[in-house]
Amino acid sequence: MASGGSWMGVCAGLAVALSGAVAAAQEPAHRPDPDATANHAGQDPAPAAANRAALKRGASDAPTHHPHPELRPADALQHLRNGLDARRAALAKGEPPPAPQERPAGAGRYVAAVITCADADLDAPALFGLARRDLLCISCPGPFVSSETVALLEHLATDERLSLIVVLGHDDCTTRSLRATTPAQQLLSRRLAALRRNARLDQAVTKAFLLGQRDALLGASELLMQRSARDQVRVVPGRVDARGEVLWLGQRVDAMPLQPVK
Repeated sequence: MASGGSWMGVCAGLAVALSGAVAAAQEPAHRPDPDATANHAGQDPAPAAANRAALKRGASDAPTHHPHPELRPADALQHLRNGLDARRAALAKGEPPPAPQERPAGAGRYVAAVITCADADLDAPALFGLARRDLLCISCPGPFVSSETVALLEHLATDERLSLIVVLGHDDCTTRSLRATTPAQQLLSRRLAALRRNARLDQAVTKAFLLGQRDALLGASELLMQRSARDQVRVVPGRVDARGEVLWLGQRVDAMPLQPVK
């Protein structure tokens, strides 16, 4: 039988062991310092510190993805105007044309699309001071828009962030004076005659024609019409005079619009 002193020693030992276990349970587990770990691995400790700070702030403050800004139609048009002004100033000083402008922020695949008459001798990218890759040039007679043109513009507006379409005519267009000797020419002649009946001057015919083309383009596409109503796409008519100046046609005239493309 153990003596009283031995039992007291055993009890004291058990008490010490229990107090040590309790203290170990209350002490937080050792975690390696991310900065020290990164330094030991030869890495930059800044990302680890940033991640630790983000965790302290909470998940709601974690980095989020921001969509790419879109180029507004008004800004795209102003970009083209800036190119025209720079070219005009260089010509006035007898200097060579300036270098193409840098792409504006938010531009998609193209800064703008320009529908020109196939009969016009125009270098549209140089005219607006843009790089060739930044301007989509569509050349067709008149310029009369076709269903293929409408389909392409719809795709670019929805998938490539196109926000500006320019319908650009010219004063010395021979499309308006061709002889209607074939069925195709007769169809074109009838479309032009509808405009001539509502305009007295040749310049007014040009204006009515281009405004009609703008209306025909929008009337042929419900998608473009809706985006135009939300000011996501703007169709702007204009004409190039004999001096190479672009005259924007922002005012409507009392003329019969062309029938939508079928």
